[in-house]
Amino acid sequence: MHFQGMGPQDQYYDEQYSYNYNPNHIKQLLKLCKKHRNQHVTVHLLSGKVYDGFLEFSDEQNIFVALPLVEAEQQNEVRNTDGVTSYNLERYRVPLASIAAITPYMYY
Repeated sequence: MHFQGMGPQDQYYDEQYSYNYNPNHIKQLLKLCKKHRNQHVTVHLLSGKVYDGFLEFSDEQNIFVALPLVEAEQQNEVRNTDGVTSYNLERYRVPLASIAAITPYMYY
């Protein structure tokens, strides 16, 4: 499956890479990605960064995560008449080998 139409929002994880090429770890991550596809997840990277977003798609080398982008001036602005504030999604492609863990986002 080719991920088309991402355009300028298609960003690549471009920090200094920390990779884990353990095939068993990659297989476990692929199982988690299949289980939690289209769900809100927390992605923990080997570099120590943590991202909360929606797991949109995964292939054999990358995952595609949509992160909610809420700007400071948008936080207090109500955009709809029903009182719901909307936000944009920023899409990222992250190499599987740079991921330490993927966990479902916990709602309280």
